[in-house]
Amino acid sequence: MNARLGNLLVLSAVLGSAALACQWGREDAHAHLEPIDASGVEGDVRFTAVDGRVRIEGKVSGLAPGKHGFHIHEFGSCEGTGASAAGGHYNPEGSPHGAPWSSPRHAGDLGNIEADADGVAEVRIETDAISLGTGPRDVVGRSLIVHADLDHFTQPTGDADGKVACAMITASHGATRRIEPEPE
Repeated sequence: MNARLGNLLVLSAVLGSAALACQWGREDAHAHLEPIDASGVEGDVRFTAVDGRVRIEGKVSGLAPGKHGFHIHEFGSCEGTGASAAGGHYNPEGSPHGAPWSSPRHAGDLGNIEADADGVAEVRIETDAISLGTGPRDVVGRSLIVHADLDHFTQPTGDADGKVACAMITASHGATRRIEPEPE
């Protein structure tokens, strides 16, 4: 009987810690960026739900020094030439393209990340334009894209040139359903 009670106490402590981690902002989703067309660009990015916003943090390496467009795309596939299966920028409201501080804009418009002289970009973005796991702006199962050039915030997609890295955004816990185009 004491062993069972001990196991229940341990389980209770683990579940309580998990609940606190969730409340305080645990990692809810992640993206492991892989190179497109032998670009050499790769990285890891975490998405954390915190107080009605999503914090996006991570590191991307192998970039040319300077700014690079950083967007969430409509579908969760990195297949096809230049990751064409990712589709366009995630845009559930049909808004024009814009900077992260502008309104209206695509929900997937995260702006630019900036690589240092060593080709490494530290990612630190916080936004209320997306959500994780629920709602019409849920990005789990969609793709995260790093572009070759900076996002100029022009129409229709910012003129950020080709894609150099791609990853499907996956839930940190449980299964992730890949978002795919509707069959015609």
